[in-house]
Amino acid sequence: MMNPLPKKIVILGAEFTAMLSNFRVLWLAGRFGGGKTALATILAAWLCWAGYADNIVANYPCDLADSSPRPPLRRTAIIVDEAWEFARDSHAVERYAAFLRKLGNYVLLPSVFPVHHRFSFFWIERFFSGYVVGLPLWVWRWNLTRQAYRDKGYFVVLNPHIVFSHFDTYALTREDGGIASLLEQTVDLLAPEPKKTKRHDEPKRQLPLPIDETPSLALPSAHPSAPPPAPSASEDLRAAADEIADAIGAFQQVATEFADTIDRLRHLRRR
Repeated sequence: MMNPLPKKIVILGAEFTAMLSNFRVLWLAGRFGGGKTALATILAAWLCWAGYADNIVANYPCDLADSSPRPPLRRTAIIVDEAWEFARDSHAVERYAAFLRKLGNYVLLPSVFPVHHRFSFFWIERFFSGYVVGLPLWVWRWNLTRQAYRDKGYFVVLNPHIVFSHFDTYALTREDGGIASLLEQTVDLLAPEPKKTKRHDEPKRQLPLPIDETPSLALPSAHPSAPPPAPSASEDLRAAADEIADAIGAFQQVATEFADTIDRLRHLRRR
């Protein structure tokens, strides 16, 4: 089931969309009524339009989403609205983020309140609404918080108001729409537990010895095998420097696209 991006809605920000396609988990933060659910719907539709996903599953009424999803959920853009209710503890990471890359899924978490820290390293918040000055656009800031470094940037969404006609903006989400259960069934279907087979060289099970004849337990070795070598600090620094350089280049590109768009909108308004 393919859900194309609604016409006339445009996302400007190649760096952000590239990170979304790679990280696969995004927390949409911000105030009440700040457009989080609307943008999650837009991003899910964009993932389908761009060929990263084939389906949308959401826990709120949305005509772009599958109304009766069935397992297995693969190549699916998953939206868990009001995610603070369902994604606050470590068990939520297992429920919603297990095998994301192998299943080809994406998880979008609109939530006013914070979600579990393993869901919040890549997050966005609305920076500016152009509607206050008559421009049909939103400017959002993305934030990336990792152990090695922190970074941020901006992207623009044109005509986001169009998506409001595709979902119920007043729907109350007191449950996750069965998404966690669908993902659990997906894992059970695609990765069944292997059957235990008896090895031919396995020794026969012996009856327990009397208490006074039970051998003493051997102590573990005092010299366990050494862990694999960790990457050197210079390699980490080079990787971080390369990513920061890419981020600077992408930010310049987004800034140029944004400036061009503002110029075109001003030209249209003069007409």
